Order: sequence, then C-alpha cells, then structure tokens
Amino acid sequence: MTLGIAGLLISSWYLVSYASLIAIEIGIPLFVVGVLLLSIGTSFPELSFQTVSLLHGYKLLTIGDLLGTTVVNSTLVLGVISILNPIFVTDLRDFVVVSLFTVIVVLIFSYYLRSKGITRLKALLLVLIYVVFILLTGFY
Repeated sequence: MTLGIAGLLISSWYLVSYASLIAIEIGIPLFVVGVLLLSIGTSFPELSFQTVSLLHGYKLLTIGDLLGTTVVNSTLVLGVISILNPIFVTDLRDFVVVSLFTVIVVLIFSYYLRSKGITRLKALLLVLIYVVFILLTGFY
C-alpha cells in the first residue's frame, strides 16, 4: 500500500510538471489544460467502471458512483488540497463559467433522474453541453 501511494504521488508530480510545460510550450492557459487533458484523463477510470456497470444491468450503481465521485471531488479533494495550500481565484471569469455550467448540468441531471430516464437524445444534450463548456473555457 505504501508503495502504491508513493507511486501515485510521484506520477502525479510528473503529470503536473509535464502538463504545465506542455501548456507553456503551446501557449495555452493552465486552466484549459486542467479542464481538457487532466480532467478527461482522470475521468476515464470512472467512465469504464460506469460502462461495465451499465452493461451488467447495475444502473443504480452507475448513478451512485457518478454522484459519489462528484461529491468527493467537490468536497473532500478540494478541501484537502485547500488545507495543504489555500487556493485563491484571481480571475473570476473561469470560476463563473464553471459554476454556471455546474448549476446547469445539476439541474438537467436532476430533471433526467425524475423523468423516465436518460435517453440517447438526452445524453446527446449532455455531451453537447460539455462541448460548449470546452469551447467557452478554451477560447474566450
């Protein structure tokens, strides 16, 4: 277990270092690298777990994992990181865009859960919202 934690810490350090270097070299903001590359990369294990859960018919497990991951990332991870090194937001534009999209997605997702489920068309709307989010955070 100790070896696993050490490996995770070392690989995280390299990931942050090289992602920062790539962003500086290409000339894109670090926020965009975090939103695009790092967040997608950390979401792939969740996506694979949820896909397998759905294929085996465990829909509630998928919803529970999705909501649990969101709560853990929003509270525990952000809280622990802020305890270690306080986070100060100097440019509120990024924060406003992320907050707006978070509220929109939570409202839509809540509606979807209370309705008859998430159809392919509803899922396409969620993907479209993500594409608009990426465009707004990366190109304004």
